[in-house]
Amino acid sequence: IAAYAVLDCLARHHQGFDAAILAISFDSGLAAARELLSIPVFGITESALLAASRMGQRIGVISFGKVSTALYREVFHRTGLMPRIAAIRTIEIGASSDYLNAGDRDQRVITEANDLVVTDAVDVVVVCGAAVAGIAHRVQAAVRAPIVDGVACAVADAEAAIRLPRSRDPGRTGPFSRMAGVSPELATLFERR
Repeated sequence: IAAYAVLDCLARHHQGFDAAILAISFDSGLAAARELLSIPVFGITESALLAASRMGQRIGVISFGKVSTALYREVFHRTGLMPRIAAIRTIEIGASSDYLNAGDRDQRVITEANDLVVTDAVDVVVVCGAAVAGIAHRVQAAVRAPIVDGVACAVADAEAAIRLPRSRDPGRTGPFSRMAGVSPELATLFERR
């Protein structure tokens, strides 16, 4: 459902933009969006992991809510970086208000990040989640290793990508002339394939 919503949103709104960032924790619809759009598309979790892989060999990950752990593992496997992930810590949250309370949440991230450095010998820490955008900047001084969050990494990736020359897309065609149940904009993207 999330992947469909992402594709539909991009189909409706991508015109006139140089790149797109999926600020959704599990990078839902990322591969399909890259297939359909002629602009570069970045997922925040993938961007964070790729940045971390350039900063160190052993990556530690912090996520929120145990229900998300399996979903994140799927994302990590898709990036090909699972072998570099030395440890995953999940901060359990009792209510959404706990997750959105930046002061308490940031302190818990600092504690977990420093424990990852000491206990699991990680070189760099990734904090997962769209709602924690900016956390790396806020807590870096209190963490014993580099720490990254996905939104900042995806923005940097998008900025770099739009500076690179791209080939012109002459338009694509494909066998999707009779699609039903999708928005006209999404059907149009499929038509171009």
